[in-house]
Amino acid sequence: MKNLTLVCFLFLLCLSVDGQLAQSDTNQQSTRYVIVFSEVEKHDKGMRSITVLIKPESFTESNLSDLIQRIGKRFPQPGLAYFDFYTDIDDIETPEERDGPGTSQTPELAAKQKSRAKRNEAFCIRLQSGKYGNCYMTFADGSKLDINIR
Repeated sequence: MKNLTLVCFLFLLCLSVDGQLAQSDTNQQSTRYVIVFSEVEKHDKGMRSITVLIKPESFTESNLSDLIQRIGKRFPQPGLAYFDFYTDIDDIETPEERDGPGTSQTPELAAKQKSRAKRNEAFCIRLQSGKYGNCYMTFADGSKLDINIR
């Protein structure tokens, strides 16, 4: 009887551990994102510029903190990096717009840039040392939030 109790206990323990691992994996992968642009730009030691598209409902402080660390591990070099997060594809420059004269030089692109403030977006910095600076979030309702990434 003791052996049967021990076997049942171990079986339930294994189920419990498996359930926790699966739940943990699901939480880590729950924030879906697309890296739209990643390029190392000319700078003293190089600087990576990364543009990320996420779902509007994923635009939270905890999700951005998690994503910047996950994406930062994917692109560890160069140390200096700028991360732009958007929740609407219309806010992201097309390759032609990115290669063009810039948002301040054409009326169409300047108008598009002005409309971005009405949607969710965030700008985050990773310093040359590899440490993260603040992340500046702007919400569709006009509110703003500064978060510290650790």
